[in-house]
Amino acid sequence: MRKAAKGGMMEVAMGRLAAQSAQSDDVKSFGKRMVTDHSKANDELKSIAPKKGRQTAEQRTDPKMELR
Repeated sequence: MRKAAKGGMMEVAMGRLAAQSAQSDDVKSFGKRMVTDHSKANDELKSIAPKKGRQTAEQRTDPKMELR
């Protein structure tokens, strides 16, 4: 789950970068779609994590604790 969460956050960040910095309108559009799609997937992961006994970054109380 930790890898999925990190990957999803990275995809959102890269999508934002593409949407803001690309010269091509197609690339900007693709970046926006990446942000939308991966944000949705991240939200789903956040809702699934507690059901599996896992914690998301927002749910952690100890900053040293990692996602399992």
